[in-house]
Amino acid sequence: MFLQWAGRLGAETEVVPVQLPGRETRMREEPYASLDELVGPCLGALAPFLDLPFCVYGHSMGSLIAYEFTRELVRRGLPQPRRLLASGRKAPHVTDDFPKLSYLSDPELLAGLEERYGAHFPDSMRELVELMLPTIRADVRLVDTYAHRPEPALAVPVSVFSGRDDASVPEDSARRWSELTRGPFDIQFFDGGHFFTTTAQDRFLEALRGALAEAGGAS
Repeated sequence: MFLQWAGRLGAETEVVPVQLPGRETRMREEPYASLDELVGPCLGALAPFLDLPFCVYGHSMGSLIAYEFTRELVRRGLPQPRRLLASGRKAPHVTDDFPKLSYLSDPELLAGLEERYGAHFPDSMRELVELMLPTIRADVRLVDTYAHRPEPALAVPVSVFSGRDDASVPEDSARRWSELTRGPFDIQFFDGGHFFTTTAQDRFLEALRGALAEAGGAS
């Protein structure tokens, strides 16, 4: 999906997507069980790109990854992004009363994902869904077990994008990303639910391109 954005974010922007284990060409690899396990390998893979001005973007679980990746850069004294861009996710330090989905049976897990995120699993996709269920469950477990550790607020500017009808991200919990930075903060809302990046793609990519331009050049 991210590679499809490459031509729409400006000639000065290079899209460098991260492909996690359990997906596409890494389908046979075991998914990560926790966010702590994931950040180090991400840093190793992206280290060659840190000598250029860059921004970090993630959607949903990816927003947590982007946030913890940025904090790891700070901890190690490495170059920091010009901007952290988070979409489809409440602020990492906000707790909620949602039940944990990763402990449910397969049918209950899929039903829970449909209710919370508006995901759809039609019968025509049954074989694909069964193939992806271990990765889906691992992703949900990663989110379920994530625990925010208080640290000094980032100096990095933060831009947040959220769907107006996203049941998993109440407006106030999206705005609380502002508490995690002492730099500039902005938030934009889009028509649609959790997958507004697809259903409102044109407007979203226009906003994303604007945020990257404001960051002063990103890759």
